[in-house]
Amino acid sequence: MMMANRDKNQKVKTSRNDDISSYRPFGPQWMDSVVQETLLPDTPWQEVQQKINEALAKRIEAEIYKGNTGEKREALYRVLGPQFVKKYLSQYPYDPEILSPSNIPLQQRRVFEQEMESWLYDQIQEVAKEVGCERRRDGDYSQNASPEMKAFIDHTYQVINTALDRHLFLQEKKEELQTRVNTAEKEVGQMLNNLGGFGVNLPGGLTLPGMRTENLDDKSTATPGTVAFTRASKRRDRHVLSHNDVPPNSWSPASENLGRALAAILRREPHRLSEVCEKLSGKQLPGNLRQYLWTEVLFKSDKSLLSKEGNIEKILRNRFAKKVSMGKIDLKIEKATLTPIHGLIWNAIVEMFNNVPSMQAYQKREAMKENANALNVMYTYNRSYEPYLIQWLFPIQLTYADRLPTEEKPYELAMYLDLLMVNLFPKWPEVFAIAERTMNRLKIQDTFLQDHLEECALKNIDLDPKQFLVQLIHIEKDKALALGRATPGSEHSIKLSKELLADPVIFVRKWIGEGFVGVLDGQAVLYLWDQLFMNGWNQEVIEDFCFALLLLLKDAFLQANDYHQMKEVFLLQPARLYTADIQRAYQHLRTGGSPTEIPGLNRYKPLGRLFTPESSAVPSPVSSAPKSKPPTRDIPKRFSPGALTDVEPGELRPIGLKNFRMTLVLLNKQSVSDPNERLSTPEQWRKDQLYAIATFDPSQVKVAVSVYFGLVRLQTIQSHSKPKSFTPKDDDVQIPKVNTKVIYVQFPEEETIFYNLDPSAFHGARGQHSHPFAVIKISYQIPAGRTGQGQSIPLGWVRVPLYELKAGEDTGRQSKISVTSTGTQVVKSPWVILGGNKKEKLLPGTAVETILDQSTTYTDQDFLQEGSQIGFRVFDPQVERPTERPPTPAAEPVPPVQTPAVSPPQQPPPPPPKPPSPSPSDDYLPRLEGDPWIRQKPAAAVLPAATEPQEGFDLYIDGVRYIPDNATIIKVTGRLMNSGLKGLEDIAAFPVLGSSARSPQMKYRYPVTQQVLDNAVIILRVYTVDTDTKQLVVIGSCMLQPFIKSRGQQPKLNIGGIQLRVKSGLPDTSKPLTTQAMDPLPNIPGCSILVRLLPRNEEYQAVPDYKSGYYYSTQAEPYASEARILEHFVKDKKFPTTVTDAIHKLQIAESAATPQNLVTDDTKLSEWLTARLDKKHLPPKVPPKDLDLTRLVFYDISRGIDVQVQAAYGMETEGLYCNAFVRVAPGGEAIDLERTADGYGGEEKFLTKEHDYSSLQKSPRWLDMPTIIHPHMDVNSIILIQIFSLDAIYTPSPDGSGPGTVLGPDGEEAKLGVDSQKGWSAAPLFNGPYVMQGLHHLPLFEGTPSSEFLQMALTTPLTDTFKACLKDKTITLDKNYASLLVTTWDGHYDKEETIPLPRIDEYLSVDKPEKFTKTANNKKGKLMSELVLRTLDEETQKQGPNSQAYKTEEEFFHDAMSKTFYELMESALMNAGYGPL
Repeated sequence: MMMANRDKNQKVKTSRNDDISSYRPFGPQWMDSVVQETLLPDTPWQEVQQKINEALAKRIEAEIYKGNTGEKREALYRVLGPQFVKKYLSQYPYDPEILSPSNIPLQQRRVFEQEMESWLYDQIQEVAKEVGCERRRDGDYSQNASPEMKAFIDHTYQVINTALDRHLFLQEKKEELQTRVNTAEKEVGQMLNNLGGFGVNLPGGLTLPGMRTENLDDKSTATPGTVAFTRASKRRDRHVLSHNDVPPNSWSPASENLGRALAAILRREPHRLSEVCEKLSGKQLPGNLRQYLWTEVLFKSDKSLLSKEGNIEKILRNRFAKKVSMGKIDLKIEKATLTPIHGLIWNAIVEMFNNVPSMQAYQKREAMKENANALNVMYTYNRSYEPYLIQWLFPIQLTYADRLPTEEKPYELAMYLDLLMVNLFPKWPEVFAIAERTMNRLKIQDTFLQDHLEECALKNIDLDPKQFLVQLIHIEKDKALALGRATPGSEHSIKLSKELLADPVIFVRKWIGEGFVGVLDGQAVLYLWDQLFMNGWNQEVIEDFCFALLLLLKDAFLQANDYHQMKEVFLLQPARLYTADIQRAYQHLRTGGSPTEIPGLNRYKPLGRLFTPESSAVPSPVSSAPKSKPPTRDIPKRFSPGALTDVEPGELRPIGLKNFRMTLVLLNKQSVSDPNERLSTPEQWRKDQLYAIATFDPSQVKVAVSVYFGLVRLQTIQSHSKPKSFTPKDDDVQIPKVNTKVIYVQFPEEETIFYNLDPSAFHGARGQHSHPFAVIKISYQIPAGRTGQGQSIPLGWVRVPLYELKAGEDTGRQSKISVTSTGTQVVKSPWVILGGNKKEKLLPGTAVETILDQSTTYTDQDFLQEGSQIGFRVFDPQVERPTERPPTPAAEPVPPVQTPAVSPPQQPPPPPPKPPSPSPSDDYLPRLEGDPWIRQKPAAAVLPAATEPQEGFDLYIDGVRYIPDNATIIKVTGRLMNSGLKGLEDIAAFPVLGSSARSPQMKYRYPVTQQVLDNAVIILRVYTVDTDTKQLVVIGSCMLQPFIKSRGQQPKLNIGGIQLRVKSGLPDTSKPLTTQAMDPLPNIPGCSILVRLLPRNEEYQAVPDYKSGYYYSTQAEPYASEARILEHFVKDKKFPTTVTDAIHKLQIAESAATPQNLVTDDTKLSEWLTARLDKKHLPPKVPPKDLDLTRLVFYDISRGIDVQVQAAYGMETEGLYCNAFVRVAPGGEAIDLERTADGYGGEEKFLTKEHDYSSLQKSPRWLDMPTIIHPHMDVNSIILIQIFSLDAIYTPSPDGSGPGTVLGPDGEEAKLGVDSQKGWSAAPLFNGPYVMQGLHHLPLFEGTPSSEFLQMALTTPLTDTFKACLKDKTITLDKNYASLLVTTWDGHYDKEETIPLPRIDEYLSVDKPEKFTKTANNKKGKLMSELVLRTLDEETQKQGPNSQAYKTEEEFFHDAMSKTFYELMESALMNAGYGPL
């Protein structure tokens, strides 16, 4: 009532206020501006108000003298306000003096005013209803609403929508800016924190965001370090995205803003809370609305306070604070967060966060300590503590996570927990009753499932009675305690166990008793608790959720055969359910849906079975803590056995193909024409293709391998290496027939490896005849000629089975994950890899994946003739590594020469290389000149015995291998961290002047004479002067652990030589410093540091020859892209030869010397190098920047540039089929250059073809593989991107067996015309001598590029050209501010192995960038899939794009439309004088 009165007072005051700009009822500016706009003159509200006021005045006139004294009448006037009285009641007497303090007491006047306010409020509601202007709760104003009210509602909706769109846009930009600021601050903080001892001194006590500070408050002996806290020991599934991130929220920033607005409305009108809860029931709440709603429900849960006057929240806080203060006195403690049982609480929290699925991803010390502090406060408050309270508190933690961790927060969380426990959470008898009702409901609705559970519960029972004691003790105390005291294995124990624990209801009790936190994913827990809070913790809601979960898990339960398997489903499988499926199932039940439909709502259905018969006797792993997996030494991440824990049960084992060797019997007709005479006719194209085959170049053969499961294509990988001709053995020689010739081609360096093959993620991947197989396609790329790069000719293909089903298995069986004795999880799939060497007959022409019978007849029109075949090897990457070398055991040292006096060398388990890629094979790397990488040879690594930490050690820095192209002179600095020692000098190593400039040698020893802690780490950083900016920068860092500790042994020196991979940046300082902390950082390709760790010795130990194989080099083993870059470094003759040459070159560039007066004295050169690399060249207290990763490698025309058109935004292309045409426009210096001897540098162009049909028609996304172009280097060379559209009608084939027909809108042949050109843009290709690498966000221009633009672009930077031509009006921006997204990167890199590519938005500065961003973020519009759906029958259209019928037709549509578009585009190019695509 107090809130309502205050709200009415505020309304009345507003009516008397002439200045609406000061009227701010809600708080958020955008909401208040909406209200103000609706109150402006001449708005529909004024008419509504006029109508209500007139009717109200008439009612007041009729009632004004009915029994009302002069005081009440004047009080009514006072409430109405002088403006209303003057306008509508001026004929009645008005005497304000009646209520003056001299005539009536102030308190009596307020009583009169409140009485009149209540009366007036009721009258307004009645009047509004009479005149059709009342507010309607259901929002339906279509019936009995006045025209004025309808106009007002429409106007208000329009104002709100406009204001909300603007607000969301501004908030998004603000969040993006804040994210960039936070990231920058964190990076600076991390660098300063780590570099504090490297010459960058911070003022005392100064910390920046991102700096690590030790928390010394917790005095417990139990720390996270005492538990298996490695990420490898945790449950990892789709809910955890990375090692550093927690699962994402299930709501968007837009939802968060809407929730904030709704909370503001509720703060003003709290009486509408029940209405909001009713409307949002079944929905998941955004974070801020959840905070408000939960808080309101918790504070109102104490019914004893509802009748009291005053602020309930204040009363509760004061009451809680007093009891906590009394508790501190009773317990004789100074801090409520440090109780006598704080150690017990902490240990329980550590174990809980380590084992509970929903809590594992949030396992950070801050979160665990916050939980512990709150539970300690709770114990101080009422002496209550139970382990399940950790789980009850967890959702509250997540809900209030964004509140700053102040000293008051643990008290606030504890107060919320107490309110929940006392007033809302079901008591234990109620928990038991809900569980019983749930199982009874299951017995009625699904008797088969209930009987199956009871049957499983009595098989192979192996009980842990104490695990369920908490759930039993509150009702069945005597029996439960007897069970706990019973002798294990005795008849009494077995009898009690079966009586109390075998019943499946015990698991439902556990679900409820733990608030579902113990079994569901974190976001699912929040959704469930949202429903409970919105429904006042109604027990029917809990029952519905239990029932829904049982039915969602029905398929999994039916696969269980005994107690252990049933228990695993109850306790492990709920966490794998999708939150959206739980939501759908709950809403289905709440709306009266049939329970029989719920099992089908579970979309998480692994391909095979959960259990195999032999697994029935294996106890469920849920009863024990997860085991840590042994680290891997030289297996890249994608080969690591540990990575198999990420494999979903439905996945196929990774598989690889290599050693491709083919015999191509080609058509060899002599009647072919010269390709220089090109015509736009099919006959001429046939002649062109025959000419290409007649002049066949084996190096242009391409191989593409696609893996299918049934009709679903899982992955496709194309060849990247160049093939070579080979001479076959005598038995394999083919004798050419008439009009044929035989070509022998092999791919010695190609290794095609498929990971994450998961058919369960695709609809239509199951079925009786669904099996995994591969389709290998062979094509020929016509070499680039005078007219540009030629087309691709499909030569042949073959379908190959990859797996076979185990005997007795079926396609419905799922993969099984078993745990070995060492804790390693291994996937056992019912599909066994068909490994070994294969030889298959090639079929001619384009691949037809659906053909099972591969018998065919060759015709004289086929380019590939009879006798063509392909050989290859199928292998298991987990068994046979791509390098064909067995993996080195992770926990074992490298074996030394067997001499009695020499101990085995111990090497660290270095992190796998990043990015994870197959290593080049042994027959590839040695062919690189200079042997840039050498595998360790055990015979060369003869080492002394390893010493212990108390004996000290010597660190040798022997050199740096292969610094990047944008580096010059270098030094290596470093520090021994976590050593436990003070006053240690910093590491500072400089190169030998006469050594290689690319791979400088060093002769540096860093003696450590005192004992260090066994967890000490050494951080090394490589500094250089950037060759382009001449700034002092950091190439990268690496980390080394000097001592390693084997299980059960004392720490030993990590003795020997090690080649450490250099990474860009520094590790996350918020986490412990370990060598694994470097894993997420990007590699500096090819760059590494050679170090040695040896026992203390007064004599310097000479540097070993790298090529001898002394160094343990597995960590720096090159991946495919890195091998190309190393090859470039080895062959580069422009880089200075020696360090002295590098110094001279830098001195000349900085005008510190001239070629005529170069210093040759080594002492002076060393002094100059040391001084030039000193940090005095940096601004004060500013850390050095990292070397620019986009400029590591000079452009190499033979490697080219990868180009990928990704998306367009905001085009006027709805109903049209669009593709991007890309061509190279050389700069002024390159335009007249001839092709190279290898054919590079000519005209190059390509067309996109692969569409993402889930994208918008006006904002299409393309999925084409990157195209490699090889332009001459010119800083002004660009690529032109033109968007063409096709207005056509696609008609499916009558029998649905293949692609349909494509015709124009008039029923004639489809055409490309002037209207087909929807816009264009351009992107630069070079940044100096480097490729312009990045994600280019480009503005789209109307029409085609003007001649003025093309002429100016020859010599002017692109952005300047855009602006100048816009100013001169020779080009025009798209009126909708459409834009393009194009990615370019250096051709040395494979797509998966590029450096982190920056987003380049500078081109949008041609106008206001936010205009382009707004257009790009507009998600409204029709999907590409609707182009296909509209061609299908009405029934299929209702099923949407997820139906199998749609997916089949989508492929046919794509084939027909892309072929038509390609042919029309090629014809247009030919007519315009360009070469073919």
